[in-house]
Amino acid sequence: MPRWLVIACSAVLWVSILAALWVTLASAAFLYLSGLWSDPHTAPLARPWQWLVYARLLGRSYSEVVYLVAAAALATMPFALYVRWMFTRLGGLRLPSLTGKTPLVRGTSDNHGQADYMSPAEM
Repeated sequence: MPRWLVIACSAVLWVSILAALWVTLASAAFLYLSGLWSDPHTAPLARPWQWLVYARLLGRSYSEVVYLVAAAALATMPFALYVRWMFTRLGGLRLPSLTGKTPLVRGTSDNHGQADYMSPAEM
C-alpha cells in the first residue's frame, strides 16, 4: 500500500473520530444545559447526536440557539486547550522581531575553560 494512501486513510480516520467525539460532547452539553438530559422522550442511545438534530431545526426558539452555541463552545474547549498545550510545548509561534533587534545567539563555548578568546587586535 502506498505511503500517501496510508497517511490519507489515517487522517480521515482521525478526523472522523474527532468529529464524533465533538458531536458527542456538544450533545451532552446541550442536553444538560437545556434540561433535556433526563427527559424520558429522548432515548439514551440517541443522546450522542442530539446536538445535530436540534441544530438542523435551528431558529425555533431563542433559548435553543443559545444552548446550541454554548454547547458548541463547551465542546470545542478541550480541543482548543489541547492545541494550545501542544503549541506551547513545541515552542510556540516564532514571528519576526518587530523591534528590529536580532535574537540572542548561543555561543560556541560550554563555559568550562574552552572558550575562544579574541586577541586584542580583533577587539
